Amino acid sequence: MVPILDVFKLIICDARCLEEGQSLQDAYDAQLREEELQTPTERAREIVRDEDEKTARRNAKLIIPYLERLSPDELAQMERGQGGAIKAIWKQIAPPPPAWIQKICTNRILISTNGERSHSYALLRSIHSGGNESNIRHLWTTDWAAGSINADLPEDDALRRHFKEYRESLSYPGILRNTFIMIDDQCIPADLWKYTRHTIDTFWVWAYDADWEPSSTDITISNGDEYRGRVRVPLYSLDAWFYGARSEGEVSLKDMWLKAQTHDEKLWICYSKQMENWHHESYI
Repeated sequence: MVPILDVFKLIICDARCLEEGQSLQDAYDAQLREEELQTPTERAREIVRDEDEKTARRNAKLIIPYLERLSPDELAQMERGQGGAIKAIWKQIAPPPPAWIQKICTNRILISTNGERSHSYALLRSIHSGGNESNIRHLWTTDWAAGSINADLPEDDALRRHFKEYRESLSYPGILRNTFIMIDDQCIPADLWKYTRHTIDTFWVWAYDADWEPSSTDITISNGDEYRGRVRVPLYSLDAWFYGARSEGEVSLKDMWLKAQTHDEKLWICYSKQMENWHHESYI
């Protein structure tokens, strides 16, 4: 049986066969040196590694220092534990998930289910959740604000007034109070009949800042468009970093709109950082 510490070192070495007369520790040390120096060989290896291999190597680098601090007896006991100890250690050393993900898992309020979701969960699954992936999927929901709006007001003003009244009745802590979404004819492609569920990434909705008010002195214009307190968001981003950005309240929707103006279709999109999926690229 291969010692558990050696298993993780072998993962770092891409499970390569050892050269004649070379120990695993020698190969491990050499691999770390090549990564530090970014040799041509190491750069070539990184290009051909798939995402699962990159993730396994990242996790191994996090857990090896912990294992190296254990005594031989502690390591032997862990090897007899059939994986349970490793899972416990991983919970201790794994970077914490984003605060908004942890808050959802802590509240654990099952509101409703919304049927099958495929591509719209792709980006959410990319976010490190501290082992709570299944809980996150079951806790996701939407709340559609029913009722008529004031026809005497401009549409955006009427929508905001309606939502401000409706949000007073919301009882679930996870539903955003500062943001609502709206779907109009602009969100629906003229050739909708051509689309399948596999092209859901092409669909988007309007996300509104519920508390934004127009100002005659503070007008923001980008690429000829004026900010009106709303931004285009693709469906697959709604339940991921967009929800995180709005629930954390760190950035304004106007700044997110300015970022969206740099996208070809003027969509706000935010991706998890590769190999550091507990972090994200800039919201703005």
